[in-house]
Amino acid sequence: MEKPARPKVLVCLPFLTPAIGGGAFVLANLLEPLGRLGFDIQVLYFQEEARDLVPPDLTTHFIPKRTGSARFYAQYWGAARRLAGILRDERPDLILCNAYQPFWLALAARRLSGLKTPVITQEQNNLAQMFDGARWGALRLFLVRKLDPSAERIIVPAEGLARHVIELGIPEGKIARIPNPIPLERIRKLSPEPAGHPWFDSKDAPVLLNVGALEEQKDQKTLLRAFAALRAAGRDAGPPAAATARLAFVGDGPLRPALEAEAQRLGVRADVAFLGLQKNPFKFMARADAFVLSSRYEGFGLVLAEAMACGCPVVSTDCPYGPGEIVAHGDSGLLSPVRDAGALSDNVLKTLTDRALRERLVAGGLRRAEDFSSEAVAGKYAQLIRSCLRAQS
Repeated sequence: MEKPARPKVLVCLPFLTPAIGGGAFVLANLLEPLGRLGFDIQVLYFQEEARDLVPPDLTTHFIPKRTGSARFYAQYWGAARRLAGILRDERPDLILCNAYQPFWLALAARRLSGLKTPVITQEQNNLAQMFDGARWGALRLFLVRKLDPSAERIIVPAEGLARHVIELGIPEGKIARIPNPIPLERIRKLSPEPAGHPWFDSKDAPVLLNVGALEEQKDQKTLLRAFAALRAAGRDAGPPAAATARLAFVGDGPLRPALEAEAQRLGVRADVAFLGLQKNPFKFMARADAFVLSSRYEGFGLVLAEAMACGCPVVSTDCPYGPGEIVAHGDSGLLSPVRDAGALSDNVLKTLTDRALRERLVAGGLRRAEDFSSEAVAGKYAQLIRSCLRAQS
């Protein structure tokens, strides 16, 4: 059957987290570009805060996520029935999901609706590590292995993550490799705004920046130890930049009290700022002297590309998966081993003190960020969506 000229795509945003980035932002960055490429985009969201991510002219649907995941899953079938009603009423040509919860909900709703709407989902993280030790982690991983093959295609942003998903038993033919997008125009618009914080606005000392959820995955404890080592090196007749450097965290999460205590224990609490959630992290990136990602694992590490787009040199762990594919060591950033505070500190010091290296990293980062523009990535999504729709004809 011939598909309409403007295929209708229902985009299911994932649940928001304390991270500044995350899967919701990946899809949100694609909404307008996909519309310009000829798709009729509708959006399903589960939290009121997510409405701010959606352009006001798009049709939206809201199924509330109650406080606490257990309560949400207790109402799972009610939510699935509501989504099934949306599918019957709107008759989307395709459903695009990010994260396992909305994807599983879409599969259940599709079954209840009696329709055969194709579903494309994304895997954005190292699932084995994410579920390791988590409540119901083994069951969740089992369900991923069982249900992911039901998707028409599974988008992964990094080659390493693609290999990981294949190792979980997902057929390679189901996998599409498309990087995550960054909103370059929005970044360029928002990054010149004043930071509203004296460390960034006065620039009387170097400032290191970390943006993301304060959680085990991001391993900010290693970053704090690296920062303490940097300050100690500066006090021991080292470069003044090391002796006066400061560290700021943008984001929130369950480890904030522990990280504050760790900074106190290391003797650097006065030079560490916890700025909480910020609607515009780009204004901090544009004024930071180095962006540092200390993660144990990632699905991609899009925040590195965002920092690059702001002209901030990046230092990252070479964790699985993504940073090593985004960053060309020595050209667009510096990479260090996971959980190696000494190596991380050394790379930060090089970035602060080697002017030629710094200029090279900034220029290389700006060039690399162009590869992840929303427009470029949306074009790849559009090709995949149209391919799936042709297969359904």
